[in-house]
Amino acid sequence: MRAIAGAHLCLIPVRPSPADIEAAIPTLIAIRRLNRRFAFVLNQTPPRGCRLTEAATSLNSLGVLALPYVGQRNDHQDVLGAGLGVTEFAQEGRASEEVRELWR
Repeated sequence: MRAIAGAHLCLIPVRPSPADIEAAIPTLIAIRRLNRRFAFVLNQTPPRGCRLTEAATSLNSLGVLALPYVGQRNDHQDVLGAGLGVTEFAQEGRASEEVRELWR
């Protein structure tokens, strides 16, 4: 709760599945209770599929959905062992592009 209370903007990462969207609801309730700005970030998204559209529609009905979606990419997994962020690890990669665009 302290992190939420001190944040200027709360980003809620959610994978495009009904279970993950439902699991984000307690966080959303806490954010709304503290009257903080927020946006959902679709994370670990597949390259295509109806699940993505359904998740985006659901999240848009609950609040703001940040763009772009963050794809499920190997660079995100590889950085864990390296102790780096994806923009440090593979600066020219698609994963880095998505993260930079998200922050814009």
